[in-house]
Amino acid sequence: MSAFSIKDLFRTTLTRPRSGAEAIISLNFSTQVLWMALTLISITMSAMVSGMFHIMPLPADPAGEVVRSMLFYSSPIGFALLNLGNAVLSIFVLFWSGRLFGGTGEIRDVLSVIVLFQATVIALLLIIAVASMLLPFVSALAFILFAVWAIWAMVTMIDVAHDFNSIGKAIAVFLMATFVVPFGLSIILGAVMSPFIGGS
Repeated sequence: MSAFSIKDLFRTTLTRPRSGAEAIISLNFSTQVLWMALTLISITMSAMVSGMFHIMPLPADPAGEVVRSMLFYSSPIGFALLNLGNAVLSIFVLFWSGRLFGGTGEIRDVLSVIVLFQATVIALLLIIAVASMLLPFVSALAFILFAVWAIWAMVTMIDVAHDFNSIGKAIAVFLMATFVVPFGLSIILGAVMSPFIGGS
């Protein structure tokens, strides 16, 4: 894809996420390329969050200590792996829950829209971060608008990926993933960490 077409896809996704999702699926990227893109995006997003908190001066009080103890601050690599695991689990939950509601999308379709969604989120967060530094009073409104857009875009892209033609089914899949992914990730983390906790 050329720089112009990437910019055009980004603009389309912002204003018409359905058209953006249809466009990325029609490009027929291989699943290998899409998994690599998802990995890169997860690492980039983790680095952005971790870097922001490391650059930002933290207060020498209990609140500052809480932030320092968080995974994104104390272990950026661990945070990146956690984000990647969350993204991978989300792909399969969105795929299987979509099939449960009669969707016909393939893994590649779900991967395509999630990669596009997360890439757009990174770009939006960068824009919001810069705008917040220049105009701090707009930051709260910007994040509210971002949250509304993210839910709208995600539901719309799920609808496209599974060819539902039903926003109701897409919302049901979105809600299922919202609850199932954190639960599944906590089980996986518990299984991985239990030998270390038990041996300590």
